[in-house]
Amino acid sequence: MQYTPIRTAVSPETITKVTRLFNGTLEDITNELLQNSRRAGSTIIRVTARQDGDQLAICFNDNGSGISHPSKVLTLGTSGWAPELSQAEDAAGMGVFSLSGREITISSRTRNKGLGWKMTIDADAWTGEKDIHVTSDNMMPGTSIDFVDTDATLDRFQRILAAAAKHCPTPVYFNKEELPRADFLDGAIHIVEWNGSRIGVFTGSRYHQTPTVNFHGLTITARLAEIAESFGRAEYHARLDIGSTPGLQLVLPARKEFVQNDLFADLVTACRKAIYEAISKKPSHRLSFASWKRARDLGIDLPEAEPVLYAWMPATADNDNGHPTGEVLSVDPQKTSIVDNFEPHIAAPIARAIHQHQIRENMAEQHTPYEGYSWYDRLPKFCNPRFYIDASGSNYANGENGCCPALDTHIEATGIELRYNLTHAASETEREFRVPADVSFISPDDRWGDDLDNISIAYVCSDSLTPEDLADLLEEAFFCASDDCEADSWDTQHDRFVRDARELATRLLHGENAAIRTQFADHLDRIRWMFPKGKIVSIRIADEKMEVSVSDCPETA
Repeated sequence: MQYTPIRTAVSPETITKVTRLFNGTLEDITNELLQNSRRAGSTIIRVTARQDGDQLAICFNDNGSGISHPSKVLTLGTSGWAPELSQAEDAAGMGVFSLSGREITISSRTRNKGLGWKMTIDADAWTGEKDIHVTSDNMMPGTSIDFVDTDATLDRFQRILAAAAKHCPTPVYFNKEELPRADFLDGAIHIVEWNGSRIGVFTGSRYHQTPTVNFHGLTITARLAEIAESFGRAEYHARLDIGSTPGLQLVLPARKEFVQNDLFADLVTACRKAIYEAISKKPSHRLSFASWKRARDLGIDLPEAEPVLYAWMPATADNDNGHPTGEVLSVDPQKTSIVDNFEPHIAAPIARAIHQHQIRENMAEQHTPYEGYSWYDRLPKFCNPRFYIDASGSNYANGENGCCPALDTHIEATGIELRYNLTHAASETEREFRVPADVSFISPDDRWGDDLDNISIAYVCSDSLTPEDLADLLEEAFFCASDDCEADSWDTQHDRFVRDARELATRLLHGENAAIRTQFADHLDRIRWMFPKGKIVSIRIADEKMEVSVSDCPETA
């Protein structure tokens, strides 16, 4: 069987579904009617609204070219616009159908005719199943559309109209007062012309509901291009003010997103290039190496990123607080070193051991997005830290891979030494350095939590290591609150951990009696509010007996 050639066609039944082309919201209607008036060459658009009980009577009136015949209004897909305009804006001839399903009155007159026409379309006449009667009308040239909305208030409609008119190129008046207008790209730090449209570059991250595209007053949100710098520097995003750019299409009929064609891909590339151009005007930047390469591929020759990094801060075990961030550090190629990411129980003793060492103030966090920059790749790396522990003739080596030999108890050491390497990848050299230390933590399973079980402490007693110092180190290295639904609150877990850490630190450094005294002081401090003012409360506990005495405080002169 042979078939004859065929072509695409629109079924007559399609007209019965026109009431579902648009959402029919007041926002859609307002935008579509303003667009139609603008395309008609109007120099002014007048909108009136009047509240009548639960109904809002609305009228759009313009002084544009008018509509020559009423049939063009109700012929779906027939715009009647000049070919140049239809091509430039992809005019679809569907705008009036945003009102489908409503009763409207529309009248229009062209400038070369003595009379215009007028018709009322009933709510059930949009599907083509009912005749619509047309009469002559002696109106001024232009188009007028009247309809009623039963959901909106006068205030709400005014807000909708003001938003639609803000970036419309044609002046819009509401109840005889002109609505404010502004250039869509106001506030841009850089603007470029692109294929008849304009791209603007803005600082700051793009809020997900912020309009980024202006189609002659109709604004939509689309992700065009976003680029961020490091270390608290600016973020950038692009916005587009559409002019006459044939081929750049929005999905019909609502025009709320782009058609993903080749020209849209070119637009995204142009937006990214515009951002890099804006950055190139700055004295310095902090782009990642990958972004820097993309800029060069787009023809934007940028210098390497400013040589700054975050100062190194030891990681803490508590994930709720995240990794602490140090201040921004200016890199000194002769002194600065990059520090690997060490586990908290390794990092905390390292920070204590080198806190007065010359290297400490020049240690920087690694920043892998900078890998590839020549200045970054030349910096030495602080790596392979290990603590050598001398405890009465027994020697231990404790590092990132654990302790050798294994140590499963707390020990007082006669000496602890931190050894680390500085590795220069560029010169393929490595040097070892040694620094005295007084604390090293051993955690066989890198265990963190709200208790101090299964960890071991090697320490050197001295006046410089106080129980408070050791307790703080334990908190940084091991405390991590449980987020289990049956667990205590973060504050309760933290308070318990701090008390246990203080008791353990005091017992190791000052003995059992001092630890007991610390425990009692912690417990009594929690009930201090019970002690009456002006009284002395003495508590004596011996064996199983407890004596409590209360006396008045001696008067002071």
